[in-house]
Amino acid sequence: MEQGQMMKAYRLKKLGEMPVIEEVKVPEPGFGQVLIKMAGAGLCHTDLLMTDEGVELQPWIGEFTLGHENAGWIEKKGPGVKDFEIGESVVVCATDSCGYCEACLSGHDNFCLNVNARGCQAGRDGGLAEYMVAPARQLVSLGSLNPAQFAVLTDAALSPYASIVNAKNNIPANGYCVVLGVGGLGSYAVQLLKLTTSAKVIAVDINPERRALAERLGADCVFDFDEKLVDNIIEFTENRKVNAYFDFVGSSESMNVGAAVTKELGMITVNGLAGGTMDFTWGKVRPGVDVRFSSNGTIIQLGELVDLAKRGDLIIETQEFRFDQVPEALDELRHGRLRGRALIVFD
Repeated sequence: MEQGQMMKAYRLKKLGEMPVIEEVKVPEPGFGQVLIKMAGAGLCHTDLLMTDEGVELQPWIGEFTLGHENAGWIEKKGPGVKDFEIGESVVVCATDSCGYCEACLSGHDNFCLNVNARGCQAGRDGGLAEYMVAPARQLVSLGSLNPAQFAVLTDAALSPYASIVNAKNNIPANGYCVVLGVGGLGSYAVQLLKLTTSAKVIAVDINPERRALAERLGADCVFDFDEKLVDNIIEFTENRKVNAYFDFVGSSESMNVGAAVTKELGMITVNGLAGGTMDFTWGKVRPGVDVRFSSNGTIIQLGELVDLAKRGDLIIETQEFRFDQVPEALDELRHGRLRGRALIVFD
């Protein structure tokens, strides 16, 4: 590929506005980086927070290319890259960690102290473009597999997987877990809990189609999000309450349900971005309960997740759109009409 060649990219010019498709230069990989020819890029509500609500997920310092769930083929290797081969298919970790802070060096790169989310800040262009660059250390190989559908693993599946890994010590054999919100992330949480624990999984959603999906994915019990929810969960657990509560909504209502149904020494993990608050007071939250906000997952965890997917253990449900259909895909996401994760597929 000749230096200076042009490509198309969806650029966010201003928070609170839809991205604009533009012609920009194909980026040149620097030291330790690779150039990736894009195969697939996922969309999620994080993108809508920036385009529709103007949320500043990272400090605004200028325009950038959207897209934080990415997969493609190695097109070119920068200086110092010894791993990977030209044409090899890869997925790209959504968290663009620094690699040298205390968190990164201790294996918690998803909590990097200098973190910059790819596709959410100037200087960290995402994959809603024909090509993108990324550090080689943030890639996981797919070998010769077609990488497109695996793009959604990098957030939709990785975020719940990391949350489950973090809660493992709180989940005893044959314990109880709640997955609240069986959407793009929660559907993977149901699968991953059944694959990696012996817990009974309670799935909760206001949408009957999503409750039916949770049953197909292996949930042991499903409930509507209504005024009887707390009583229903406690009755199902035979008054023992749950060991881990995974909240993929993040509203005040959903968080306080978690406080009401999580037993002593349990864990409440909030992945949802609804911006709610929890009544974290004595008597509302049981003693010894850990409460944490999730932050994607580590590169090592992404590798573990890819292994599960390559074996065929994960059902990856996507709704595909062409690159020129990004506005339509965002609109489907905006109005809750998607069947699975929105996946932009490149020619």
